[in-house]
Amino acid sequence: SDGFNSPVKQELNINVINVNDPPEINKKIDLPTISQGQELNYKLTKTGFKDIDINVDTNEKLKFEIIAKQNSSKSLEFINIDKSTGEINIIARNENVGETDFIIRASDNYGLFVDQEVTIKVLNINDPPFKTNNFPEIKNPINVFVDDLVSINISNWFDDLDIDINNNEKITFEILEDDGS
Repeated sequence: SDGFNSPVKQELNINVINVNDPPEINKKIDLPTISQGQELNYKLTKTGFKDIDINVDTNEKLKFEIIAKQNSSKSLEFINIDKSTGEINIIARNENVGETDFIIRASDNYGLFVDQEVTIKVLNINDPPFKTNNFPEIKNPINVFVDDLVSINISNWFDDLDIDINNNEKITFEILEDDGS
């Protein structure tokens, strides 16, 4: 109104176009410690990562992947993630004992992403020693005859997976006489 005439009304429609924002870390992922031989299924909650565009863009979804940390030589084959739900599955074996650092990447449909560093700690379970291929069998026997003086090194007949993990681990030998029974 100009103060003298009746006010004029005009209706406007404003269409706000969304600008894609990158996903964000909403909560630190803290995986529990597991033991060798255990399996862990860890569900990422809806609060682990967030993308505010999901509230306004029906095409927006987060996708997840596992990525090795730069300069890491550890295999991540024992860690899997469902790309659409983010559920993490870990099956820990002897070779996974110790701490393994990796990255979980959450990406949106437009290529923007955020990375979160995660650590899984796998505890060792004592494994029994085992026979190696050097152990004499029927196909490769050791022949010893009466009155022979023979020295045999048996240390390469057995091995133990824990020797490479635990510095206090060692194989001891006990020789028993077969009484023929």
